[in-house]
Order: sequence, then C-alpha cells, then structure tokens
Amino acid sequence: MIKFISHVLHEFVYRQNALTAKQPTAFGFKFTCILVSAFASASAFAFDFYPEYQGISETELARIESPTEIDSEYQSQINAYTAPIQREFAWFTTNKALDTSVGSITNQHFLIHSRAKFDAALLENLRFRFTYFAMRDREIDQTRSVVELSQRLTSWLHVNAYGQADHYKRGNDVGFALLILPVENWENRFYATFHDFTRGNHNDQPDRYIGLDPLSLGWNSLYTSANTLLRTGVRFDRSVSWNLPQLGETFAYEKQLAYADLLWPLTETTALGLRVQWDTTFKGQTPLPAASGTPSSFKRERVFSRLSYFSGLPEDWISYETSFMFASRHWIDKNGLHLYHQNLMPSATVRVRSVRREQGFDHFQVALEATDFRTLGDLALAPGNQKHQAFEERLQTAYEFNFRAGGLLLLALNFDLDEWSGLPTFDGGNAQFRVNF
Repeated sequence: MIKFISHVLHEFVYRQNALTAKQPTAFGFKFTCILVSAFASASAFAFDFYPEYQGISETELARIESPTEIDSEYQSQINAYTAPIQREFAWFTTNKALDTSVGSITNQHFLIHSRAKFDAALLENLRFRFTYFAMRDREIDQTRSVVELSQRLTSWLHVNAYGQADHYKRGNDVGFALLILPVENWENRFYATFHDFTRGNHNDQPDRYIGLDPLSLGWNSLYTSANTLLRTGVRFDRSVSWNLPQLGETFAYEKQLAYADLLWPLTETTALGLRVQWDTTFKGQTPLPAASGTPSSFKRERVFSRLSYFSGLPEDWISYETSFMFASRHWIDKNGLHLYHQNLMPSATVRVRSVRREQGFDHFQVALEATDFRTLGDLALAPGNQKHQAFEERLQTAYEFNFRAGGLLLLALNFDLDEWSGLPTFDGGNAQFRVNF
C-alpha cells in the first residue's frame, strides 16, 4: 500500500514535469507536500531548534550545500538519530536540562545535535538564561552559546536582551526580543538578532560586509499544557554580501524559515504528533576580480512533514509509534538548473518494558523504517554514483536506560536491510542522553 501511494504521488509530479519544460512546477511541488501530509499517519530531525539564535556565521563559508552531499539514505539516517516529539515537550517544560544525540552519518562525519539550557530568577522581575546548542550535519553547522536577560514589565510583557561573545570579536552577536504572554503557558517572542555586529570595527581579518549587515527577524509562539505542545514560528534572514579578500571571493547569503510542531493527546494512552518545516537558503561564491576561480551558487528549498501516532505509556509492557514522513529538497544552481529529491518514509517503533528503576522503566526498542526515494529534474546536477531511484529499508535496535531527574541514555545500532548478505549490514550507531538539572 505504501509503495502504491508513493508511486501515485511521484507519478503526479513526473507528469507535471512533462507539461512544464521537464521541471517540477511550484503547484505540483507544493500540492505533493500538502497531499502527503494529509495521507501521513519515531521522530524526525532536519527540524531546526532555537531558530531565533541561528543565522549567518563563518561556518557557513565552509561549503555550499549541493545535491552531491545528500544521497538516498541520508534522511533515514537523520531520522534514526532523533528523539520523539515528546522529548520536545519535556524540553520546553523545564528550566534546566541537557539533551544530546551523536550518530555516524558517513565514514568521515558524525551528526551532533546537542543543546543545554539554564534558566534562573535573579530578582522578582528579572531572569537569567543561558542556552547552548550545536546542530552539525551535512546541511547545517550552527553552534551557539547565548546569554540572555529577561525583564518582566507587566504580567503579559517581557523585554529580553541576549548575545553571544566570540574569542574573535568579529563574530559577536547581539539581539533583542519582546515576549508577549496573552495567557498562562502561551509565549509569543518577537525578535531581532544582529549577527557579527562588531565585524566592521573589531576585525583581525580584511573581510567586511558590503552594504547592510546581517539581521534575523522572526516570531516564535509556544504553548504548553497538560501534555499538549503547540509551537510555531517564522524567521527571515536579510540578504547580505560578504567581501572576503583573504579567500579571494564575495559570499552571498539569505534564508527564510517557517515551522510548526504539535503534540496532541487523544486519550490517556494515545497521542498525535505533527512536525512541519519549510525553509529556503541561498549561498553563492563569486571570485574577486584579482582572483582565479569560477562562480558557484545554489538556492535550496526544503519541505519536511511528519505525522506520528503514539500508543501506550512508559509503564506499559508494550508501547508503539507509527509515523509517516515526507521530505523534499529542491536545488537551483547558478545556471537555473533544477534538481529535486523526494522521500516518502513510513516507520514503526515498538518499545518493550524492561528493568524497573527509581523513576520508571528501561526499554528495549526496535524500529523499522522504509524510504521511497526519487530524484527528479536535471540529473546532471547529481553525482553519477548516486542512486536516482531507490527503496531503502533500515532496522534500529536500541536499549534505553532511565534514571532520576528525567535522565535517560539510549544506545542504538542501525542496520541496512536492503544490503543483506545472510545478516543485515551494520549502518552506524547512535547515543542519546538527556537529563534535567
């Protein structure tokens, strides 16, 4: 049934291509996103955390994300290393916590998704917050350590100032936010983050921004209540041009992002989880007149949508999760050539209760995920050794230790079932750790 639905959806886009210069139309692309979300029934990453603190940085110079770095198994690897959406509820309803996941994604690279936070009252109306996060994979490389003060003006209005100091002062960030709380447990954050705001005056390198400096504007909304989570937001990164004589190039960058997370309890033992994200990023490198080299640029648009059904409680002998995810990436190069990657990904996870501890139970976990992967558009942009169409299958086995203070340690082994030679092929390990302070 999954393969049939996948075939129908991909065939729809393919026929749209044939009608319009062999490129997937905006209508066909967005209709597919909506349709998959409607059909959809683990967890998911590729979803950014702390977008209000993210933006341009020197790590963005390291590479321009192109189709060469993303293959038919990449999204499945990202999913395998990510906690369920309930972990988001636990994260946003505590003031002091650490949450980290590390997993192998290539022979040369680890995925590292880590975050830590500390929130404490200094005075009756003044709070201090420290936030650290690192999102490092083949598409994003952001690491931030943010110090923030929040001054309550009224019961429903707070003013925040935040920033990140860098050893090299050219990388200092500063930001301001208004927090509006219409009702209890509902926070709306309107923010402006000024990245590298001291680069022009405190720089030990010759690089400078041309024209406007980097600025991120956005809005986040967070509502939590009785195991319910609703989180939405948008972010706009202003287009910037960065003159880099030391590299012999000019670098161009801009990004927009929108997202929504929902965890909705249906009964005492069942719940629905929905995560959606859209983002578009442009990066371009142009050699300076005195330098050699050729211009390079890609605009990349991503759409992620995942719907999950959860049944059972941690104390039950058996609990399970079924999910369906749609992931799409669209690249446009400097010549206007288009390439699309589309993934349809059903999955099922079963958790079996194990050893009883002070704060709950350990669990054995087994998960199976399939990926129907298609490449559309100008295949000249894709490496010759990549699969253009594939049906991948992944098995995850894991054991979860539960500790006091909301602590847990999950150790997982992943296996590639479509490369079977008597036994499944080992395809990377993962460790996840979380604790409240």
